[in-house]
Amino acid sequence: MTTTRAHRRDLAPPAEVIDVARCTMGAIDLDPYSTAEVNHVVQAARFLERDSDLGIVTGRHWSPISQKRVLLAIPSGMTVTRALANKLLQEYRGGHIQQAVLWFGCNEALAACPWVWDFPVCIPWTRLAPTFWDDELEKSIRVAPTDWSPIVYLPQASPSTAFTSGLARFHSAAAPYGRIVLDQWSGESGWQDRYRARMGRDYGQRRTEAAT
Repeated sequence: MTTTRAHRRDLAPPAEVIDVARCTMGAIDLDPYSTAEVNHVVQAARFLERDSDLGIVTGRHWSPISQKRVLLAIPSGMTVTRALANKLLQEYRGGHIQQAVLWFGCNEALAACPWVWDFPVCIPWTRLAPTFWDDELEKSIRVAPTDWSPIVYLPQASPSTAFTSGLARFHSAAAPYGRIVLDQWSGESGWQDRYRARMGRDYGQRRTEAAT
């Protein structure tokens, strides 16, 4: 693969994001939006192919092995970003994932997925550059970033010691790259009422459903 052939769907997460994920969680058991080339960089124990139909990827449990640690990195546009990010939250709340690091290259996701503010979010001081695997040079190549891309951590909920230590590790790993925001009202659901009043539908409900 040459630089002229590197498309957004071929991009791996920035090296900084992989470093944060590994330092926070210890390892990456599953990358649910990847390719063999991308996994040269991420080095997840298991990955799901990006070329699969999005409905197939979001329509089944991801079921990571080992300690259920997930890195979800989405360099694509808003439709894919929102679908995969919401799937990550669903799997996390359902107990299929213990902890996860989420990175998206589409900064509009901060508005489209307001639930991320229930978790610690690292706002980078500079745009983090994604990479792609060059199979001729056999190394990862950095790509000039076009988007500002936050990092979100979904910590292990229990026991409380794991929750606290996970937050501490994320802060230590991510703080060199940007300011970490943790809302003091994290977990409160009032934003959902305000979303409904503003948008005329519940969060996660499609426009067509709200209109019927």
